[in-house]
Amino acid sequence: MNRAERRQAAKATKAKPGRGRADPFSYLRAIGGVQPFTTAEKTQLCLPVRMAYEAVRTGKGDAGDFDTLAVVVNTCLIRAEQIAPELVTRVIDAQDALMRIKERGQRTGRLGLDYQAMADLLPIIDLHEQLIDLSAPVQMRDALLEVMTRMNRGQVLQPASPALEP
Repeated sequence: MNRAERRQAAKATKAKPGRGRADPFSYLRAIGGVQPFTTAEKTQLCLPVRMAYEAVRTGKGDAGDFDTLAVVVNTCLIRAEQIAPELVTRVIDAQDALMRIKERGQRTGRLGLDYQAMADLLPIIDLHEQLIDLSAPVQMRDALLEVMTRMNRGQVLQPASPALEP
């Protein structure tokens, strides 16, 4: 076997990018998706929601706080549809509360809660924290992806009054 043939044989045995080599740690990623959230992850997911609620409650909230609450409520809706259909009406009430908050923000320039919005949103924030405790990360990720899919399809709520963004 001459040098050219050895080089040709060596090239043929090398793995090409994107082919051939299996990921030896793929099983760890699969296990990681079904393991419960760690305490640090739970804090990282729940604390911003409470902070956004408090900012809106005190009238200091902005569009980012509103969006945080909207994502949480919509994610809870997807999970409620999957695990407890009787919760869906409570989550829809929270969505209606968010629309009232948005309308108020458009009307007054400040996001704020009315009593009914407080009564509707707080249990859903508690539900979100329970879902974080009881769901696997892959379930919450799938719910969030479904929220994004529905948004891309145009399935979004709009405030009753035509107006600008808060």
